[in-house]
Amino acid sequence: QAGAAQRPPAAVEPAAQAGAAPPAATGLLAELSARIRGQNQLGLAASLERALGAAVAGDRVTVTFAAGERYSGGRVSGAQRELAAAAAAVVGRPVTVSVAYEGAPEQQPVAAAAGGDVARVLKIFRGEVVKEIPENGE
Repeated sequence: QAGAAQRPPAAVEPAAQAGAAPPAATGLLAELSARIRGQNQLGLAASLERALGAAVAGDRVTVTFAAGERYSGGRVSGAQRELAAAAAAVVGRPVTVSVAYEGAPEQQPVAAAAGGDVARVLKIFRGEVVKEIPENGE
């Protein structure tokens, strides 16, 4: 028991080092995220924390995400009213919020030929084609 009292307390890692927020979440982005988190919108705050950064240009705040962060960017983009109010409080004037993506755009998989799509639908839904409509709509 006496040896336990002499042992130094275990080191506790600060939240910033534990990976609570990415290092890019500084300044405007950190303040914006903190305001949103303070409104108990934790999912939106988590999406904001995935951003690379935020910048003010005139009456617009642009939140930038990596090209692979489409889900988080879409979540932020879909919460315009909440984010504009929080950003206006941080910046000190009315602003709009937009989302940008940095880096090469994600490669979209090449769609299969129309016949392949029809075959896949028929296989999944076990249906039959009654009338096939050409691509030009005629």
